[in-house]
Amino acid sequence: MKCFVLLQKRRTLQRKALKSCFVLFGISVWIYVTAFVLKGTSLKEHRRLKSDRINTQNLEHTEPNSAFYAAENLTVNRGSNSEKESTVLLKAWPTLDFREIHNMKLSFDSRQYPLTVNFQELVRAVLSGKAVKNKIINTHPFRYEHTANNTCTGKQLQLVVLVKSKPSNFKMRSAIRTTWGNLTNQDSAIVFLLGHEDNFISNIEVEAAIHRDIVQEDFVDSLKSRTLKMVMAFNWVYKFCSNAKFILLVEDDTFISLGNIKRYIKRTSVKRGLLAGYLTRNASPYRDEGSKWFVSLEEYPFEKYPPYLDEFFILMSQDVARSLSIAIPYVKPLPLDNIFLGIVAAKLNIKPRGCPGLVRDLHKSPSLVNSNINFKSVLGYYSISSPESLKVTWDLYKDCQKNIF
Repeated sequence: MKCFVLLQKRRTLQRKALKSCFVLFGISVWIYVTAFVLKGTSLKEHRRLKSDRINTQNLEHTEPNSAFYAAENLTVNRGSNSEKESTVLLKAWPTLDFREIHNMKLSFDSRQYPLTVNFQELVRAVLSGKAVKNKIINTHPFRYEHTANNTCTGKQLQLVVLVKSKPSNFKMRSAIRTTWGNLTNQDSAIVFLLGHEDNFISNIEVEAAIHRDIVQEDFVDSLKSRTLKMVMAFNWVYKFCSNAKFILLVEDDTFISLGNIKRYIKRTSVKRGLLAGYLTRNASPYRDEGSKWFVSLEEYPFEKYPPYLDEFFILMSQDVARSLSIAIPYVKPLPLDNIFLGIVAAKLNIKPRGCPGLVRDLHKSPSLVNSNINFKSVLGYYSISSPESLKVTWDLYKDCQKNIF
């Protein structure tokens, strides 16, 4: 009897232990399921916050689709009323996946080149006096060494000519000043754009003091700094020469006819939106690392460049120059200045046009006479082989003008 009682107690204890195990198992399952649900919710929230951050940053590599250009997508920072009125933060869109570009054949799309914001809205915001909160990705932290800041002051300028030159090209600048750059009309002005070279500091100081037509910053003047020189040009026009109706950007080995250029401007009757020159379409990037024009897929992932103007002659109206100057800090830089300008223009929906009367001769014949120039219609001839060739070409041009008029 005593054994039977002990056996019953033992069975009762076993049932209680088994019941406790089931309860503990149920509690564990409940805790696991609850944790899984909470983790899923947290993950969704994390992804949503990440997406929001992407949409408010502009370190991305695409630009908005057409729907983005609606006015309601211009986001104003929250804060006081005065802050709302004085600042803007433009929405950005997700980046291209640069890990995949080696497997893609991408057609150029200005909306997929950084930054990914509405550039027309950006320009309107800046011109209306608002401060843009989006991060600048194309900084230009250089200081002026010479500004030629009185070149345009107090003048009614139809045209200002900006000549890109190397510090060492003293003779070519001198030849320009005595030929096509010897300006007698008060409606035109000329300056020379230089980077820095240590070997010519004192020479440039003297030249700038005598002629007062040197614009120079302290970046090193080289083939890789061509885009920096172009950015300097637009910044200078924006700051010191906003009264010029038209801007012409040329190389120092280009012969130009200012008379024919002014007649072309008058003939086109274009006051705004003009961006004209020697137009190139459907050009492909050089992927050969041995080429001086090499551009990697990481720098530029597309198969073709947008339409662009060759750097020896770029004519634009003041509004275009102003828009380009505003947009450039927000566009990923490229060392090829003319192609970079084409990209910025595409993002602003500015269409470059071909300009008649431009001759592009890359052979640089040693002959002093450039026989294939039609002086009656030429706007620009590239390239002049030497200062002596420029002077002979100028004399031929003057003789032709006498016969015409």
